[in-house]
Amino acid sequence: MARTLNREQHAARRDEILDAARGLVQTQGYEQMSIQNILDELQMSKGAFYHYFASKTALLEALIERMLDEAEAVTHPLVYDPTLPARDKLCSVFDTLGRWKTAQKAFMLAAGA
Repeated sequence: MARTLNREQHAARRDEILDAARGLVQTQGYEQMSIQNILDELQMSKGAFYHYFASKTALLEALIERMLDEAEAVTHPLVYDPTLPARDKLCSVFDTLGRWKTAQKAFMLAAGA
């Protein structure tokens, strides 16, 4: 019998897969990482994985999308800060994105970006 998950459980499981994939990409590299590595780490079935992602490429796209969301989250408060003049906002956004990118360096190199 199929297990039904509510939205929060579904999102949490998807995040768990993304977290595992990110760690594997950083330790093995994207090309060397396999879906089986993720299945083994999470002790999940292949069918369960494909319920969340159609392919390894779709998984990578989701990881990139997640990273873009993180980048937006760190810059959004700066962009919409009514107390900062436009020039200061721009400088702050570039400075913040530079630090964020540096923090992502290991993943970017392992992913082959």
